[in-house]
Amino acid sequence: MKRIKLDAIGSTNSFLKEMAHNSSLKDYTVVTANSQTKGKGQMGAKWSSQSRKNLLCSVFVGFDDLNVSDQVLINYAVSIAIVKTLESYKLPKLVRKYVVFW
Repeated sequence: MKRIKLDAIGSTNSFLKEMAHNSSLKDYTVVTANSQTKGKGQMGAKWSSQSRKNLLCSVFVGFDDLNVSDQVLINYAVSIAIVKTLESYKLPKLVRKYVVFW
């Protein structure tokens, strides 16, 4: 796993997408940032965050054989796994927003 740590960035997602277009990325390349100025959520939603108050990261994994319509399921599974892991640490100020459970 390769990790790229940034202090501030417009969007970790945009940064990683640009890297993927301009070079060959290895699976599980992770971009993290302390703050974002133009964060993105799902379906074009904006993601605003306070510096050092959120988990800000994007992970590159190539799924060449996965149908585009099924890719959202990966986002759901990863989101649930992150929330469950953080809950296990019993963090005092863990806030759950927009997590889908089914």
